[in-house]
Amino acid sequence: MKEQMDLVGKPEVRKVKRPSISPAAMARSFPWRDYILSGGLVALATFIGLPLRPFINPTNLVMLYLIAVIVAAVWLGRYPAIFASLLSVIVFDVVFVPHLYKLTITEVEYLLTFAGLIIVGIVISTLVARVREQEMAARRGEAQAIALYELGQKLAGKEEPQAIAQTAVDHVSDTLGCTAAIFGGNLEGETPQLLALSSGFTLEPQGQNNIEWVLTHELPAGEYSYSFETGKDTYYPLQFSGQISGVLAIGFGVEDIALSGDQKRLLNSFAGQIAMAFNRARLTAQARQARLLDETEKLQSVLLSSISHDLRTPLATISGTLSSLLEDSALLSDTARDELVSTAWEEAIRLNRLVGNLLSMTRLESGAMKVVFQLNDAEELVGAALAQMPRRLQNRQVRGTVPRDIPPVFIDLALMVQALVNLVDNALKYSPLHEPVDISVTLQNDYVIIAVKDRGIGLVEEDIEHIFDKFYRSGMGSAGGIGLGLSIAKGIVEANHGRIWAENRPGGGAILSMALPSYDNDVLTADTDQMMT
Repeated sequence: MKEQMDLVGKPEVRKVKRPSISPAAMARSFPWRDYILSGGLVALATFIGLPLRPFINPTNLVMLYLIAVIVAAVWLGRYPAIFASLLSVIVFDVVFVPHLYKLTITEVEYLLTFAGLIIVGIVISTLVARVREQEMAARRGEAQAIALYELGQKLAGKEEPQAIAQTAVDHVSDTLGCTAAIFGGNLEGETPQLLALSSGFTLEPQGQNNIEWVLTHELPAGEYSYSFETGKDTYYPLQFSGQISGVLAIGFGVEDIALSGDQKRLLNSFAGQIAMAFNRARLTAQARQARLLDETEKLQSVLLSSISHDLRTPLATISGTLSSLLEDSALLSDTARDELVSTAWEEAIRLNRLVGNLLSMTRLESGAMKVVFQLNDAEELVGAALAQMPRRLQNRQVRGTVPRDIPPVFIDLALMVQALVNLVDNALKYSPLHEPVDISVTLQNDYVIIAVKDRGIGLVEEDIEHIFDKFYRSGMGSAGGIGLGLSIAKGIVEANHGRIWAENRPGGGAILSMALPSYDNDVLTADTDQMMT
């Protein structure tokens, strides 16, 4: 893979401030190396042919020089191969033609041999060199395609502009051996902001003017831009579908560089791909915002519908009861008056619970709910929850089992009481009046499990998956409520480092369980000790 990436090529330096003495630089400064090597091939063919001169017709020894020309064409290129063919004619005439070691031609047939050697050498070297150039062009194209593909893969999972910019500049600088930076901006006159830069990049003095010019004219600027040539760096607009999202700045740290056509096209492709990634991120953000607004509208619609239905009933009951007490007080017996007052009181408590659930959900979603952890016994938690439900538990049987060896839990007692009240209230809603509700407390793997069990209609698969969602109410029963109780319980339990789940109860009914880390739990022991200290 690295070999293919190297074919993309680093821009060749034409002039630098300080000369280099590296082997690669010395090879570039001595272009006659290939011609010396081609001469060596001709010399090798001569040394091979000398022992054969007494036994083989000199004309046939020309094949040795043809082989040398072909090897020169494959290894060294077109012009060294042509040099090898011309040198072969001279050496063959001096070494193998009669009147040895003299540059003379005594027979006409050798003229044809020499002409054929030159023509064949030129044709073969041209064809082989052309094939080699095509192969190199194909390999460069493959390497550039790989570079673009890898950039696309790296940008695919990025959604934030800063992450896209940093990934892009790292890839561009690694591929082309340059420094790079990306500046965010648009056509609305906003000041360009630096999003990311590679190691060693420094914005040149006229760089800010170039960036603003690119954003205004939507054309490249700087070195080799052919539009606004100032400075030694190059600036490409990040433009996709007629919308510009920023500027890609490229620098090579030298005064004069030679960019090939392939490298310029690759830089333009990089700029287009980066712009496409920015555009995708922008569209994703817009889609997310649109989806959020749509969900908010649906939530508001459901909330208004639920409130209008579930709050209207207790309000209507309270209003009617108070009206009867005011207008018909003289006609009512003491027993009827007490029943009306009791009904109004129960509906007021129900209304207060509904409004409390709405406020709790608002606090959960806004992050305003503060959790104060303290050591509490599970028995205290169960008792406090049942103590808040005296009227709901009238004529109902609730059985609780709390073993003595249950360790304490580190929780916010007030919040967890509300969560357990919601679980018990849900069990009372969906179970027959004559069936008891069981509360069990057990210890499993350093977690205290509090399970609320009923003998109601049970749960279908859809209920198990969505029962803790906001405003979700099971279609299996006709219980009232706005579908926030279990959702609030879930939020409170998770805020106390626990988890909550639902399952069907063997023999009928449902089980709603919550697992709270005990004080002996290794996960919380360190945090607990620190907070208690």
